[in-house]
Amino acid sequence: MAASAGNNTLTGLIPVIYESMDVIPRELVGSLAAVTMDPSAEMAGLNQTIRSHVVPQGSLVDIVPGVTNASASGQTIGYADLTISKAKTYQILWSGEEQLLLKDQYQKVLADQFRQAFRTLGNAMEADVVNGIALGASRATGTAGTTPFQVATSMGDFANAIKQLDDNGAPQTDRSIILGTTAAASIRANQTILLKANESGSTDLLRTGALGTVEGFAMRTSGQIKTGQGQNGVAVGTASGYVLNGAHAVGQTSITVGTGTGTILVGDVVTIDGFKYIATSSIAAPGTFTIAAPGLQVAGVSSDVVADNATSIKNCFLQKAGFLLATRVPAMPAGGDSGTDMTIVTDPVSGLSFQVVMYRQYRQIVIDVAIAWGVKVLRPEYCGVLLG
Repeated sequence: MAASAGNNTLTGLIPVIYESMDVIPRELVGSLAAVTMDPSAEMAGLNQTIRSHVVPQGSLVDIVPGVTNASASGQTIGYADLTISKAKTYQILWSGEEQLLLKDQYQKVLADQFRQAFRTLGNAMEADVVNGIALGASRATGTAGTTPFQVATSMGDFANAIKQLDDNGAPQTDRSIILGTTAAASIRANQTILLKANESGSTDLLRTGALGTVEGFAMRTSGQIKTGQGQNGVAVGTASGYVLNGAHAVGQTSITVGTGTGTILVGDVVTIDGFKYIATSSIAAPGTFTIAAPGLQVAGVSSDVVADNATSIKNCFLQKAGFLLATRVPAMPAGGDSGTDMTIVTDPVSGLSFQVVMYRQYRQIVIDVAIAWGVKVLRPEYCGVLLG
């Protein structure tokens, strides 16, 4: 057989696997670097609950000179429970004849197959992250159906996103804006100020195409923010004619509507008194639905219009602590399964750990590349949507 015996063990394939893993940071998976990550090589089962710590915001203490220092009040470290909702594998199948036919090309083809495995799994996680932000963010800015950044040299879209995070009390650091390819193209086409090193302070966009950092946002691009029907693949409601039923206070998240018809679905952008909110529950008739924290920005009165926005592309912006991606290695039964060799490989850039298992079958081998993950909005007020 052209492939050596070492090629049929995972130990011999480790260099190939790690070389292939370099594709992860090069893909359009910008959201994976923008969110809080809890990667681990520990095993977890599908639908298992994972507890991730959440550090609260501390308080300041006055400095008072004295013989002893002030007593520290300490902190209660919170947590977020997250469900491992996906456990996926990418399978690579080789027969003896296929290895023999490829001869010296076997290693190169196998490396490309591993690249496709990491790319496909990374894109699946990316899709869950951007959809999770779009469905659970506090509010939206921009106009549905209008690509942002079209006004040359205008920083208005950035400014509105910054204002939303500032108004919601999000920290000034670790902020990112995640753009679909359409919005990213709009920046490259219209915001020529970013091409001028003397004005933007960088030649990255001009020389390498990297969007860099603008107005405190790390600019990231996601291939999973797509055009077409629905909001990032999520259906849009059909609400028409809804109005508020009764007075609603600032900060209220429970919204009661009367009259009108149609549905308001989770993730819909609803406009009330000029502010665009994200619906976090659904209705199919006059009744009560909820919006994300921090709730209404201005008090509402009876008969205020509640308008459901049209289909849109949902670009995202957030502060890192607003969203969590937890990854684990898929569970194996006690004593193992029929796999003859297993290893865990960890991407040094993202921290993602993948389970690689080899199964020896009749005149063929199957290699599983697997990972399990779950996503959750930790702080809706730290997440926002830029409509396009």
